[in-house]
Amino acid sequence: MKRLKNIFSSDYGAWYMSFAFVFAGALFLTRLFWTSEGVDFKTTQANFLKQEKKADLAVKNLLLESLQGLAIGQKEDSVLIYHVYQNDSLKYWSSNKMPVPRLASLSFPAEGLVHLKNGWYYTSLAEHQGHVVAVSFLVKQRYGYQNEYLRNHVAKEISPSFFLLTLDEQEGQAITNNNGYYCVSISNSGHYS
Repeated sequence: MKRLKNIFSSDYGAWYMSFAFVFAGALFLTRLFWTSEGVDFKTTQANFLKQEKKADLAVKNLLLESLQGLAIGQKEDSVLIYHVYQNDSLKYWSSNKMPVPRLASLSFPAEGLVHLKNGWYYTSLAEHQGHVVAVSFLVKQRYGYQNEYLRNHVAKEISPSFFLLTLDEQEGQAITNNNGYYCVSISNSGHYS
C-alpha cells in the first residue's frame, strides 16, 4: 500500500491517475454504447416460421396450377423459389439461383433443409399424380470460395446477423419447423465468414 501511495504522490502520479480515469471512462462508454451483432434467436425462429408458412401455402397453390395444366406465370414473391417436376423431369423453375438437377434425385426435390452447391435451403413439397412441386427459400448462402461477387451470407428474411449453421442438435440454438421438428442449429459467429 505504501508503494502505491508513493507512485501516486511522485511526479508521475498525476499522469497515472489521468490514465486510470481515461481507461475506466473508455471501458464504461464501450459497455454503454457498443452493441454486439449477435444473433437474436427468437426473431430468427419467428422469421423462419413465417417463411415456412409462405412456402407451405405457395406449394399447395402451385400444385393446383400444375395439376390443372394452367400455364404457370411469373411469381411475385422473389424470396420463394419454385420448381415443378413432372414424371421426375424438371418442367418449370422460377429462378436459376438455386442449382437443382434437371431430373429428380435423392438430394432434390426433398422436404426440409436441403444442402446444395451454393448454400442451405428449406423446401416444402407437394406431390400428386406424377407432379412434384417444391417451393424453397434460402437460409444461408455458402460458397466454396469467396470473392468480390460471391459472399457467404444469411438470407436477410431469416436474420439480419450472420450465424454459424450446424446440424448438431447439441450445438447452438435449435430452429424448428411449424410442426415443432428440429431443422437446424444456429450460433453466434464471432468473426467467421
